[in-house]
Amino acid sequence: MVDRAQGAATLEDGDVELLIHRRLLKDDDRGVGEPLNETQGVTAYDWTDPKNVSHHEPVRIGKGLVVRGSHALALTAPGAAARSYRRVQDEI
Repeated sequence: MVDRAQGAATLEDGDVELLIHRRLLKDDDRGVGEPLNETQGVTAYDWTDPKNVSHHEPVRIGKGLVVRGSHALALTAPGAAARSYRRVQDEI
């Protein structure tokens, strides 16, 4: 049960990688084509400032977002997984 985009992978036996919120001040060349710098606000890509100067890149406004939460990992046999998850979902 999530309230934002997340992902998980097992790239090697015995490892679990959780992909949650990340913040990058430079593009990491992994497909997005821009930094992942989420802030409290952002201007449009094309905008004009109060001095009537046109800009073609967004400007971040405010502090960077901070995301906190918790994760529960359940190792359940596939046949019993849905029943197990429903019980946890009711408790959240």
